[in-house]
Amino acid sequence: MKLFPHGHATHPSWEGAAALVLAQIRGKMAQDEYAKQPNLGVIYITDHYSAHAKELLDLLITELPEVTEWVGTAGIGIASNQVEYHDEPALAIMLCQLPADQYRVFNGISPLPNSKTTRFSAHTVLMHADPATAELPDLIQELSQRTTS
Repeated sequence: MKLFPHGHATHPSWEGAAALVLAQIRGKMAQDEYAKQPNLGVIYITDHYSAHAKELLDLLITELPEVTEWVGTAGIGIASNQVEYHDEPALAIMLCQLPADQYRVFNGISPLPNSKTTRFSAHTVLMHADPATAELPDLIQELSQRTTS
C-alpha cells in the first residue's frame, strides 16, 4: 500500500492555508512512495475556518477531483506530524487510496451497514462526533454492534 499524501498549515485565511496544504500534498503525490489516485479525503480544521468549511470543501473537490469522498471535523485544535495547532487558524488534510470494497463512509442519514446483514464487515471505525450529542453513548453502542472487532 502506498503512503497517504498529507499536509498541514496555519494561515490567517483559509485560502492561504488551503494553498499551502495543496502544495504539500501535490509534492508528496509526485514521489513514488505516495498514492497517486486517492479516493478518500480526511479534513481537519480549527474553528477559525468553520464558517468557510463549505467553501473549503468546494475548493478541494475542484482541486482534487480524483478524491470522490470527503470526511472530517472542526475543533479548537488539530495535530499533524509533530505539530499541534491550538486556538489558531489551521488545516490538515490526509488523502487515502483504499480499495472501494474495504471502507464505507457513513453518517446519520446513511448509517454503517450491520455486519450481520450485509457482505461488508467493518473491522475498525474512524468516527467524528459532537460530544454534546445527548444520544452519543447509545450511538456508540449501536456502532459497536455493527463492527466485527
